[in-house]
Formats: sequence, C-alpha cells, structure tokens
Amino acid sequence: MSGNNHNKIIITKADIIWSYVAQFFNMGAGIIILPVILKTLPQDVLGIWYIFLTIGTFVALLDFGFQSAFTRNVAYAFGGATTLLKEGIDPSAPVMDRPNYALLKSIIKGMKLFYGAASLVILGLLTVLGSIYILHISSSLNNSDDILTAWFIYSVAVSIEFFYLYYNSLLLGRGLIKENNILIIITKSVYIAVTVIGLMCGYGIISVSIATCLSVIVNRIFAHRFFFKNGLKTLLRESSYYSQNILPIIRYNASKVGLAELAIFFTTRGNIFFASLFLPLSVVGQYGLTMQLILFISRISQLYFQTHMPLFTQFQIENRKNDIRKIFSESVFIMTFTYLSAALIIVLFGNRILELIHSQTYFLPTLPLVLLFVVYYLDVNHVLPLLLLTTKNRIPYLYASLFSGFSIALLSPLFMGVFHWGIYGIILATGMVQLVYHNWKWPLVVSRDLGVSYLQIYKIGYNSLLQKCRNISGQSA
Repeated sequence: MSGNNHNKIIITKADIIWSYVAQFFNMGAGIIILPVILKTLPQDVLGIWYIFLTIGTFVALLDFGFQSAFTRNVAYAFGGATTLLKEGIDPSAPVMDRPNYALLKSIIKGMKLFYGAASLVILGLLTVLGSIYILHISSSLNNSDDILTAWFIYSVAVSIEFFYLYYNSLLLGRGLIKENNILIIITKSVYIAVTVIGLMCGYGIISVSIATCLSVIVNRIFAHRFFFKNGLKTLLRESSYYSQNILPIIRYNASKVGLAELAIFFTTRGNIFFASLFLPLSVVGQYGLTMQLILFISRISQLYFQTHMPLFTQFQIENRKNDIRKIFSESVFIMTFTYLSAALIIVLFGNRILELIHSQTYFLPTLPLVLLFVVYYLDVNHVLPLLLLTTKNRIPYLYASLFSGFSIALLSPLFMGVFHWGIYGIILATGMVQLVYHNWKWPLVVSRDLGVSYLQIYKIGYNSLLQKCRNISGQSA
C-alpha cells in the first residue's frame, strides 16, 4: 500500500516516481556535494573520507541480514501471514484479510532488542579499533588531528544510525514506499546542506562527519512519525504479543543473509581497505571516486526492482508467478538500459566534466574504468536474481558468497602486494572470482524458476514497458 490505510501492499506509480527522486538524493547526495568536496579536499584527505564511508557501509552489514529479514517478515505481517517459518513459506497456512498486528508487535520488539545491543558493541569497536586504524593511515598527513576528530563524530553517527535501522524495515515492510522516499529526501537534504556550508566555511572533513550525525537524528524523528500514522500505534497497543518466538525464526535466515552480504561486501567496497595498504592515497581517492559513481549507477539501475520488493514478497505468498515474471522482466530491462547508458557517458565524458569544475581528483584512466564498469555490470545483473530468491524466504547463495568473498579478500592483496599489478589487481580479483560462479549461476536459476530464458526475460520486459508507455500516451491523449 502506498501508505494511507492498513490494507495489503499496493505499489503505485507515485511510489515508483518518489523512489527515483529519493534515490537521486540517497545515492546522489554524494554526487551532489562532489563538486564542493573535490574543490576543497585534497586527494589524500578525499581518500580518507572514502575509507570512512567504506567503514560505515561495512558497519551496516553487521546487522547480519536482520534488516532484510525483518523487512520481509514485516511485509508478511502486513500481508496477513499467520505463520512464520525458518525457511520458505507454508502454502497451507491461512492468510488473514488484514494485517496481523500481534505478529507485527512481536517483530518490532525483537528488532529493538537486537539493534539496541548491537549498536553499543559497534560504538565500542569504532572508537577503539577504528581509531587505531585511522591513526595509522593518516599519521603522515599534516591534519591528522582533524581527521581523528572527524572520525569520532562519524563513529557516533554510524552507531546511532545502526540502532535506528529497524525503521527502514518497518516503513518498507508496511509498504510505505512514498513515505520512506520522502524520509530519504529530507535526510539527505540536511546532509547536503550542512556538508556544503561546512566545507565552504573551511571546516574540511569534520563538516562532513557533523552533517552525517545531524542527518541521522532528523531521520529518526520523521521515520517515527511516518510509520505510526493513521492510528497504528493504538492498534499495536491494543494487540497482544504473538505466540511464536520471533527472533529465533528470523535469525535462522538472517544469519545466512548477513554472512552472504558480508562476503558480497568485498566484491563492491571492501577492496578499498586493501587499496589503502598498497596504493598511494591519491590513487585510493581516484578509485573511491570511481567506485562511488559506479555504485550510484548500479543502485539507480536496480531502483525499479527495489521499489517492487514488498510486492514480490506478497506475490510469493499468493503464488502469483506470472506477475513476478512480468515485473522482474521489466526490472532487468530497465537495469541494463540504465547502467549501460550511464557507463557510456562516464567513459566518454567523465573526466572532462571534472575538469570543468576544477576538481583535484579524477576518475581512473580509461582502461581500468571500462574494466570496472564491465565487472560491476555483471555483478548487478546477478544481484537482481539473488534478491528475487530472497523473497521466497530462502538463501541458497550463502556458501558460494562466503567462498567468493574469501577469494577476493585473498587475491586482492596478492595481486597488488606480490604481483604489483596496482589497481588492476583489485579489478581482476573481483572479476575473475565473480565469473567463476555468481555471474552466470543466479540468472540461470531464476530463469528456470520463472520458466523462461534470460533472452525471453529481456523481450518480456521490453514489450511490457512498451505497452505501459502506450497506455500512458493513450490516457494523456
């Protein structure tokens, strides 16, 4: 549902539009502030900031899959599910014609307990072990004291943000797509405004950390208001807790997702840790800037699919395979068109654009830039099938992801430190490992599950989107 009642989930055109606008702010916040950052932060300090961001991303993975598991189970509760299984969906279980508020109340209680304990542990780790690492890599810089101050502020912000991750699960699981996206826009607007003002006033990397902290606080205030609107808090207060013990059920698959995502982390951002040990910070800055843009393009290209995730979950409960096939096909076509178009523009004109804004940092040279785009296109092409499989409450890719993550973590420093392949070592380590299994396995599994080849998926997606465009044109006329 779009958010104005307690009925089952419906994804509207407005939800999709809001998703694109919000993700422009969400991932685009880093892009929007780039001109100011590139003009005010030297290459080595920019490299440090990308390490900050990478650690923040890593911390988000320490929920060990609970966020996606909570989101899925909140969606089940709002979809009227009466039984939760550790794995899979019980087709014989009755489905209520309204949300299961008792189940929802128990899920919320479990989320608060988990995230409360975990956030305290994370704060301790960041302020102790994290500080040692930041001191080590920044010791040669003149402004190491400012960097350490920025790190302490950032550590507090990341810990608070981790605690309130459960609100993301609540909003998305309830199907409040528009509200969640408005929340993103508000939060990132605060982040952008504070960052730009701080940088322009000369506060450097500290201003970006302060912006992160303030945006987290604003996020919490509005998230609470959005989720509990329309009397939901009263409905939950009047409901008893569910008879099932929720956390052990959710933990079963959440731990699998968490370990898999931790491994997947090393295929996207984890390599920047190794880069900081073997490459100059100036090159780390180039790599971080390039990866920031590639990950932004990847997220935007997946957005149509991500918007429909709660709907996929509900369709799995109702066994509506034709609807799943149609929307998934549309998602794959949009993903490919968006990603490849953006990649072509960046390869041809990216550094020229940076020259116009007098950037102190540029993208990687053409060959490694093209190789990175190819590697991460293959990555995003298998991520959509992986995400679709999780809506069945099954995590079949755990051990393969662990093996891949371990292999990349082993090969990256080997290629850079022993073979001295520089930035190519990172790219080849990731690309080679992913080609062995993930890049082909999961598209094949999903195409078999949907009963169509991947070529047919592209055709179905193209024809379905074309028909939607014709319908819109007809309505406009």
